[in-house]
Amino acid sequence: MGETLHIFPTRLRIEEEVAKASSASGVVFTHAMLSFGDFEEKLLSEFVKQKPLGDVARWLFLFESAKSASAGNPLIHDLIDTDGFGRAAGELIQQIKLGLVGREELEKISGFAPGKEGWLKNFFARYALLLRNAGAFDSADATKMLLKKMATSRKRPKCLERFSEIRIHGVYHFTPARFELIRLTAKTIPTILHFPLPDERRLAFDFVERDVRKFQNLGAEAGLLELEFEEAEKNDNPLNLFVESLFSQEKREKIERLGESVHVLKHSGRYREIEEAAEKILSMTDGAAYSDYCLVFRDLEKYGSIVEDVFRRAGIPVYLRRGIPARSNPFIRAVLCVFEALEKNLERDEVSRLASSQYFSFLAAGVEPQDVDRLLMGAGIISGSRRQWGDKLSRVKSSDKADKHLSKNILALVGLLEKLGAASTIKKCMGAFEAVLKLLRPKPMDATNPYFLRDAFCAATLEKIMGDLRHAVAKRQAEGVRFGWRDLRRLLLDNLGNMNSPRWSNANHVYALNVHELAGRRFKTIFICGLHEGEFPAKIQRGSILTEAEKTEFNKKHAETVLAEKTGLKAGRAVFSHLGEAWEEESFLFYQSAKSAEERLFLSYSATDLEGKELIPSPFLEEISSAHPDLIVEASPAVAIGKSFERQLDAEAVRTKLLGELFDRSANVAELRPHFKKFIGTPGFRLSCEKSRVERIRQNFYREHDPAKRAALSNKFTGRLDASQTPGLGAYFK
Repeated sequence: MGETLHIFPTRLRIEEEVAKASSASGVVFTHAMLSFGDFEEKLLSEFVKQKPLGDVARWLFLFESAKSASAGNPLIHDLIDTDGFGRAAGELIQQIKLGLVGREELEKISGFAPGKEGWLKNFFARYALLLRNAGAFDSADATKMLLKKMATSRKRPKCLERFSEIRIHGVYHFTPARFELIRLTAKTIPTILHFPLPDERRLAFDFVERDVRKFQNLGAEAGLLELEFEEAEKNDNPLNLFVESLFSQEKREKIERLGESVHVLKHSGRYREIEEAAEKILSMTDGAAYSDYCLVFRDLEKYGSIVEDVFRRAGIPVYLRRGIPARSNPFIRAVLCVFEALEKNLERDEVSRLASSQYFSFLAAGVEPQDVDRLLMGAGIISGSRRQWGDKLSRVKSSDKADKHLSKNILALVGLLEKLGAASTIKKCMGAFEAVLKLLRPKPMDATNPYFLRDAFCAATLEKIMGDLRHAVAKRQAEGVRFGWRDLRRLLLDNLGNMNSPRWSNANHVYALNVHELAGRRFKTIFICGLHEGEFPAKIQRGSILTEAEKTEFNKKHAETVLAEKTGLKAGRAVFSHLGEAWEEESFLFYQSAKSAEERLFLSYSATDLEGKELIPSPFLEEISSAHPDLIVEASPAVAIGKSFERQLDAEAVRTKLLGELFDRSANVAELRPHFKKFIGTPGFRLSCEKSRVERIRQNFYREHDPAKRAALSNKFTGRLDASQTPGLGAYFK
């Protein structure tokens, strides 16, 4: 009897299963475990030999097709130059193709989107023609080719010959292409589809029940396919009872001692939210492994850089599986300032920021960013063309050679930016952009230094995207295609996707994962962060080209025409999911995230974002509060320095807190004295003490509202610190 091939949603889930197998029997069955993505890749490599079109070339083909198809359609023409349109158009084509709808099928479907469907069919046809003329195909085409070959083959795929059965675990969402792949696989090998919910919980998440019915309706088309369901966990501990109460239709009983294992945390802002998570991990770690903890996010983009910064300060190793999009990387943001300068009509501040970036060697040795500001402000520059910049810089009277050299280089930079702004074809646009970067001279990065590893990766990613673009343009002979700097910016933003952070060598690290990467993994302690309205649950995307009503109508017309004689396949071949499914899936993802906690669960949200904008708590928290009124919301201090020094994250914060308490009469001097002994004799200790004393004097003065008492507290340190006093205070502190 052959082996069983186990297929899991993600590679991360496989790691956990491997660890379980290793600890249980000492044997690791790594070759009999695949992620669903790797399973698809193995089949593609066997049945489809060629590689599909790369992301950059595909973007370029979509860009050309969408623009040419929009001519004469005012409804679409107004949208074509907006940010995100190219990405939305590409996603729409991908959805239709993975819905197994080709050009001929699309032509049969009509009446679903008046004013748009003509453009969509034209767009689809032009894109297909470009691919055919180039002898290329995209990833969705590769999947369709795979399914076509599997449908006509009576033999088991060679890569599956040594297996007696396949068990698919925890996969809960099925596009028509994935539905067909499972059905066709089950023609030649027993395939057990294991759904991640017990029978009694499926009705709470109706989209899972609909997926089940897709396969149950197959009838004779099911082949060797079997369905299994997760068994209900028999556990009466408070955490498990809480998780099973989520989104339940049954009456909820009070759960005793729930507050010992489930905590709802409120914070003043996102940064404080992550600081509190780090501080709690440090306080709970005593003897435990960092890998027992996991921070879960609906989308890590808003939190990735905060997690990296806070956990580095705290000295906690953290692994962000798919944390920070490359477009959010500081080096990439510095490069994108090129487009910001053009967007703002070559404003002085934008040009200065670009010229002064630490990522570029634009400034000569000895020239500081403040020298750039001084020169440009002295010239009276606000914004304008290269000619206007040149006129004003020429009037600056300076005998300093460094100023003259800086003025010349800045004028050259403005000239190249202006040239990029005027470029109207791909060839000219790429050439002008690369000329700007050449003048800015990005600094070389040491990829062996962990602090520069991400920057180096992003720099290499940017270089690869530009290389892929050059190759695609040459292959398409598209040098003369109309293309401006805004189009180039969109291409870069759309292709600078997520990246993985480096692993820690001993694997003992806190995990920071999005909900899809969590996918069935278990941790002793889970922090579900970012529980805000519009974030978790994620805001329903309404920026797509087709409305929800138009998508529903498309599914209906598709079933009535293309699938008219394929009754058993209709449910599994719906191209678009409906709006209700999106909400149900968000609820399910939250349920699965909470279920991943074995001992403690923290539900965390913030009052404001980094810009001070108010954040509204997630509807999930409202439902929990209503069902469990005895679960008290715990509010953290507004600023970290408000906590005791023992609970500060890093040595500098501890020092700052201790020095602040040194001059606080309410502090317990006897308790603080041993801690201050550590600082005595260290460099700068006396100066730090004196600065802390002065700051405490100023705080006492400004907190006092009684005029008489305030007058008594007044001294040389409590006045307004204007320019005339600053030199004196500086001399005092020396």
